[in-house]
Amino acid sequence: MRARARVLQVKSASHDIASRLRAEIRDETALNVSANWYGVALAQTLLGDYDAATKALG
Repeated sequence: MRARARVLQVKSASHDIASRLRAEIRDETALNVSANWYGVALAQTLLGDYDAATKALG
């Protein structure tokens, strides 16, 4: 739920939030890695990049 709220709060550029969520995963600062990947997938879906969204969920 937290990842969804973070993505939906960003009014523009879902690329930015997706990048931020990925960086948290990479830097090992994500509170919940699975939730971050869900947030990345949601952001990519909102951008219409369904292939990237599917890859994020994989």
